[in-house]
Amino acid sequence: MQHALLRSGRIEEARAFTASLSDLALPPVPHLDTSYALTEGDVGIWKIIDDDAAAPTLQLEAIDLRTRIVVVSSPGCGFSNAAAAAIPDDPELGPLFARHATWLMAPTAIAEASMLRDWNRRRPLTPIHIAVDAGQWPISSFDATPHFLAFRDGALVERYEGWQRDGSSRDAVHAMLVRAGLLRSTGAAPSAGDNPQETSGHR
Repeated sequence: MQHALLRSGRIEEARAFTASLSDLALPPVPHLDTSYALTEGDVGIWKIIDDDAAAPTLQLEAIDLRTRIVVVSSPGCGFSNAAAAAIPDDPELGPLFARHATWLMAPTAIAEASMLRDWNRRRPLTPIHIAVDAGQWPISSFDATPHFLAFRDGALVERYEGWQRDGSSRDAVHAMLVRAGLLRSTGAAPSAGDNPQETSGHR
């Protein structure tokens, strides 16, 4: 019940429900820091604060989409894990992602904030954030992961879905970023097309 309330965004109801069953030692409900006020046109994300508090804190921020790579991902997806392990060590993708990438989950991930804080500690080079409003994102679903989105000047200009565990999707992601104007071509880039099968997972 607590999980269902959190996934539906009913945070205060989840907090009251948890308090009413204190003897069950349910997972703590995250604190929401909304001291930053979003303005019209802002796309909001929850940043997961790394601290030792029992309940994780989610801090409201606006994401800058002027030059941004967004990776819709999930810690429970083996393909997302493979991408997160490989990309930071890539000589071209690594520096670009370090400067411009945001790894993102659906708003329902508020229910898994404690687990996501643990992911961020294990993978400090690819910390995950949570979307505030799924309707602000130009994708039909957050379920297929990983899904690479390239933004320029606030607009989605390229996308690629999937990552093979053997790393062979790397060139397709590289080519997508070249087409988006975020990378220079260093050789013959694969053309856009259908993704190979079984390169993405579902949460």
